[in-house]
Amino acid sequence: MLGAGRSVSALAVGEIGWIVMHAEKVHVLTESFPGDLEQAVAAVCDDAAVRAVVLTGTSRVFCAGADISPAQRLRGPAFGRWWLSAHHDALESLAELPKPVVAAVNGAAAGAGFNLALACDVIVAAEPATFAQAFIRIGLATDMGSLHLLPRRVGFQRARELMYTGRALDAGEALAIGAVDEVVEPERLVAAALARAETLGAGPLQAFAAVKAGMEGSDNLSLRDSLALELDLQMDVLASEDFAEGTAAFLEKRRPKYTGRPAR
Repeated sequence: MLGAGRSVSALAVGEIGWIVMHAEKVHVLTESFPGDLEQAVAAVCDDAAVRAVVLTGTSRVFCAGADISPAQRLRGPAFGRWWLSAHHDALESLAELPKPVVAAVNGAAAGAGFNLALACDVIVAAEPATFAQAFIRIGLATDMGSLHLLPRRVGFQRARELMYTGRALDAGEALAIGAVDEVVEPERLVAAALARAETLGAGPLQAFAAVKAGMEGSDNLSLRDSLALELDLQMDVLASEDFAEGTAAFLEKRRPKYTGRPAR
């Protein structure tokens, strides 16, 4: 799909799409990263054969956050606003990808790197992985989705403590507080993330997409408004081939074979 010369590549292996962050030593977010990530997301989203996605990295860390070498430029309002807006748009495209996304976190996920993982639906971490909202360590407030994504994972007060202190969580503590979903030995990381993606990819994709959109859209809604949102989303799913297949398989006592296609 997308490869050479990019900080992020996309490829499909069977029904699984892979979004891979590249670096010779340590992956950090650069000026080219937002465009590269958005193109990678678009590639796996538009590929009809891809039913689920894995996000991972090739360096010894998952992602160490933003490259702060242009710090003086970042202090300028025009460049700083462009930088933040571009990276925010890229993260949003990942979070809203209408297919299940699994993060395979092999090492440190710091600052924006932590939030890239949080933007995924499932996080599988290798035992050496660490997670830190490290922005405060260099005098910054949090960004790249921290304020929205982290409290939803770990609760308001715990999220505040992590953002105030910038301290690192090891994989065990991250699992204990719900920041990640599974911790495995390093050599099992890819297999474990792939197994998660394959399981989700075998499910009813239109229903998954509706749940994903509904959970995002229901934030701060009243019960009545949330029910109205559910109604709108469910009407489309009721008309899907996956719902017809799911009910038929249930009545016939067999495993369903979902296609992800809407109604004809």
